[in-house]
Amino acid sequence: MTQVKRSPLARYGIPVLLVSLAAAITWLIPTMGERIPFALFYFPIIIAALYGGLGPALLTVLLSLLLGTYLFIPPVHSFNIGWDGFIRVSTFFTIALLVTLVIERIRRAESLAQGSRDQLVTTLRSIGDAVIATDAKGRVTFINEVAQTLTGWKFEEAEGLELREVFHIISEDSRQEVENPVAKVLREGVIVGLANHTLLVSKDGKEIPIDDSGAPIRDTEGKISGVVLVFRDITERRQAEEAKRRLAAIVESSNDAIFSKTLDGVITSWNASAERLYGYSAEEIVGRSVSVLAPPDRADEIPDILERLKRGERIEQFETKRVTKDDRVLDIALTISPIKNTRGKIIGASTIAHDITKRKLAEKEREELLEREKLARVEAEEANRTKDEFLAMLSHELRTPLTAILGWIRLLRMKELDEATSRHALETVERNAKAQAQLIEDLLDVSRVITGNLRLEISNVELVPVIEAAMDAVEPAANAKMIKLEPSLDAKTGPVSGDPARLQQVVWNLLSNAVKFTPREGEVSICLARADSHVEIAVSDTGQGISADFLPFIFDRFRQADSSMTRSHGGLGLGLSIVRHLVELHGGTVHAESRGEGQGATFKVRLPILPLWNADNGIADLERTGSRSKGESSKKCS
Repeated sequence: MTQVKRSPLARYGIPVLLVSLAAAITWLIPTMGERIPFALFYFPIIIAALYGGLGPALLTVLLSLLLGTYLFIPPVHSFNIGWDGFIRVSTFFTIALLVTLVIERIRRAESLAQGSRDQLVTTLRSIGDAVIATDAKGRVTFINEVAQTLTGWKFEEAEGLELREVFHIISEDSRQEVENPVAKVLREGVIVGLANHTLLVSKDGKEIPIDDSGAPIRDTEGKISGVVLVFRDITERRQAEEAKRRLAAIVESSNDAIFSKTLDGVITSWNASAERLYGYSAEEIVGRSVSVLAPPDRADEIPDILERLKRGERIEQFETKRVTKDDRVLDIALTISPIKNTRGKIIGASTIAHDITKRKLAEKEREELLEREKLARVEAEEANRTKDEFLAMLSHELRTPLTAILGWIRLLRMKELDEATSRHALETVERNAKAQAQLIEDLLDVSRVITGNLRLEISNVELVPVIEAAMDAVEPAANAKMIKLEPSLDAKTGPVSGDPARLQQVVWNLLSNAVKFTPREGEVSICLARADSHVEIAVSDTGQGISADFLPFIFDRFRQADSSMTRSHGGLGLGLSIVRHLVELHGGTVHAESRGEGQGATFKVRLPILPLWNADNGIADLERTGSRSKGESSKKCS
């Protein structure tokens, strides 16, 4: 039965009134009061148990027991009853209590059953598939909202109709009506599904491709009491399958070689043009590593390409060489793109390979014809090449911290990181932001130098605090590599005239370079000493050193000993160029020394010392300056 929420007054008040009514009727019929005094009291108990629950029913039993005993069991108007009265009262109480408990158990069972039915109906209404249920005769008993949308039938219209009227299906190929799955389920008692290419014809005549399954509903005895039909609109899936078929046809008919591979480099597909280009059939090459296509001198390209793909990079028009099945070496232009699954995870890569051997041969012939002209333009091309390398390096260096920043920010926005990882993420973002800011500042400094807009804020500068501030800035990087910083600073060298911030930038650049190119547990020393009328700052390291060929170009803009994208140390190579310009703006000089690669390097900056100012007479004390240069501060940096 459906339980209705009633107020406590109704649940308890009505049984009390009914007990009073039963007592009154029994009182009015004396013969009933004498022979069967409790007969009418069963009705209030049953009503209270059915509609009020256990509490009101027990109250009704107690009131009935008290009233019946007091009013109708001899001696009346007394609870001092004899043995016969006790038997009658006990019998009534036992029967009344049993009736109450049985009805309460029935009520609870019905409540549980109703809850299960409600939960089932709610579930069927909320799932994404269309659901229709029928009785044992195939008449509709339930249809959820999705099914109503697809069929065009409202539940009020469809209830009680035969399923074939609501669920009308035809074959997409023959246009003939398809047997209703419910009929087959009722006939055979098994789960059935539709054949492919089945169309649902809705109430308004719209045709929708579907797939479905029907299953019998059985009662507790195993008999079929109905059928549940579950189906879904597969229009989008059919469109996706059609798109895949068209894409496969395009790939297969393309004049370019197209193949796919896993992130480990294992080939998974191979079109006809790839077979013509490389000579391998699909049966021969699928399942093998893509490295079989690379000549020995290009084998290192494969791991690098796979790593870039794992990072989500797309490689466009990458020109290289590949070897065919019959050992011919071809010039190839590759475009390689990562393949992602529906969740956005990279699961492989597709490669488009175009034979550019003829183009390369034509280019070679053209280069030979223009050789004389090229010789005359070597210097200009070298400058252009250097600029291009710098621009490529600039884009790489700017992108590297930006990639880390964007990656960690995406993870932070997902709000799924623990506190320690979030803290590490913020530290990484801050560190990379600072690195990018430094790169941009270096570019701005170079721009100011080139345009002549670099201005100095000149003042009298003591160099010891400047050097110590620069050392503090590089100390974390040095500690990370366990590099020992060895200062030797003469506090009596005297002041210089200059911009303290720019001088600190000079020292920081030299120290930063020294730490960068010094291996772990190495040593970097910095010396400040007087050298005649100059102050000398020397930064020495035990790092990788500088080759004799590159030493003359060490302070040039856009020049690096290793300018490749795979170099082990980052940076734009502008630091030393900025150092030279800043030192020259201060009237000083800078030069580098190195005994060769692997033997460390020393950079020496010489700045003119500021004559000591005598505040009493307002003139420069040149005599004192000269004597000092020959006396107490004559120490030099080795």
